[in-house]
Amino acid sequence: LEITMLLENDDDIGVAAILNIVGNVSSRKLDHSSAKDFYNRSIEERRAQLGLSPQQRCESVVQTYTNIAIACGKQKQYRKAEAYVEMGLKAIKDVEDLLYEEKFSILTSKLYIQLGNVFIHVGDLDLSMQNFEKSLRILNKLIQMKDLDSQGKHIDVNFDEVEQEMHRTRHGIGLVLSM
Repeated sequence: LEITMLLENDDDIGVAAILNIVGNVSSRKLDHSSAKDFYNRSIEERRAQLGLSPQQRCESVVQTYTNIAIACGKQKQYRKAEAYVEMGLKAIKDVEDLLYEEKFSILTSKLYIQLGNVFIHVGDLDLSMQNFEKSLRILNKLIQMKDLDSQGKHIDVNFDEVEQEMHRTRHGIGLVLSM
């Protein structure tokens, strides 16, 4: 996705995409501190991207917040991870648009899954379960839209992605219940 954006868009977008890719590579090499630096620089670039709609900019920034939260979690900086997830939720709330409701719903669900995982690590199982349940409600609503899609009403939802997130949510709920 990032490489596609790089090839299809102007230089500013390419710089943000490259910074995000380098962050991903740093994270895979377990250099999470450098990864966070690259992700933060990517966010600065993404916020300045004039070639994107506010919704596209929001989606891009939220995905980078998610990457930072993952890197923080891998460094056991769970409160920082929580803060980045909360920033992502706030960014979505600030820009939410009915035309992008389904896409933002999937992003919101992913963020709630992340919060659920963070709260498992800090030992707050009640908050963890609450966040997994929020994710579950969003995903169930999206799955119900699948019937509309099969009736010929085009719904802009990747149902494979919804199923994947549903699996992650159920896994998280299972973890909490087993503790």
